[in-house]
Amino acid sequence: MCSSRLTVSRTAGGPPKLAPIGVVVNFSAEIEGYKGKKSTVRWSLFDAREDTRMPQDWLRDREAMKLVPVAGSDNGSEAIWVPLPRKRGPYFIRLELFDDDGERLAMADSKAFDRR
Repeated sequence: MCSSRLTVSRTAGGPPKLAPIGVVVNFSAEIEGYKGKKSTVRWSLFDAREDTRMPQDWLRDREAMKLVPVAGSDNGSEAIWVPLPRKRGPYFIRLELFDDDGERLAMADSKAFDRR
């Protein structure tokens, strides 16, 4: 039996004013039954008002990292940076974990936040 789980949180703070606007997303992954098999974490930015994925390609289904568990039951955590569009408004980030065949194993949404 294979199982996996993702949890997501956003951190406050930010880069200097001249840097691109974005957020840091911390996540943890727990994977069972996938020892030695590749999986991929992808993120997408959603409009929280409409619960819809943003239309821009650079904000949809972006690969964050590849994972290869070294044990039958493995876990870890990571932080990724996600750019934000100029448009202000509430957003949330969805992380999805896919196996090597493109099958979604797990997903998690961040809490909604405002782009200021």
